[in-house]
Amino acid sequence: MLKRVAVFGSPVGEQIIGDIIESNLPVEVVKLATENEWEYPDGTESVIREWTEEKLEPYIGQFDVIVFCEPEMTLSSICFLNRLYPSQKIIGYGQSLSRILNGERRVRVLLPPIVRRMTRYQEMKCSCFDTEVSEGEYELRPSSGSPSLPTIERSLADFPGGLVVIYTPRLISAKKQIERCVKWRATVVDMCDSLFRDTCKALEFRGIDGRLTRDIKG
Repeated sequence: MLKRVAVFGSPVGEQIIGDIIESNLPVEVVKLATENEWEYPDGTESVIREWTEEKLEPYIGQFDVIVFCEPEMTLSSICFLNRLYPSQKIIGYGQSLSRILNGERRVRVLLPPIVRRMTRYQEMKCSCFDTEVSEGEYELRPSSGSPSLPTIERSLADFPGGLVVIYTPRLISAKKQIERCVKWRATVVDMCDSLFRDTCKALEFRGIDGRLTRDIKG
């Protein structure tokens, strides 16, 4: 019997993360929010946490692993929910940010405005005191919900070089454009590799991606 994985987040995040897991692992993937047409919240950290708990509660215990696709959910809710439901494995996009930051000289993190203000994000940022971390925010097109490339370009215009971290699935589709924007000045990574490895570990599919933790960037 196939193990079951629920992906939970915005429709864009669920599609990207869900497809990666489903294409590479022998599991059944269920996209919770997309199937139920829930409106993803845009509010404070506590609002997101309360909404996430409410929507997730009926599915606790039904899946081997629940994957949060958005850093907003991961940073606001995952520690609380892991304490509340210790027998349910829950992982999330962006959990390993401090490992990505550590050892880098200069990093520009592309993220939603709410994430920048979250307590856990600030804790991870401050823990890497040898790294110069700055943020670049972006806007979404009202008509399509896709990222606005001019705002992304503006957020990178003053970045002298180093590492650019895509800290939201909403910008993964624009990764090539971001790479063209920074050219030779920076390396661009997202958090999908780390999330995939965390999923393998939670499912006890050890070594399925064939790489050691030290070889993963993003």
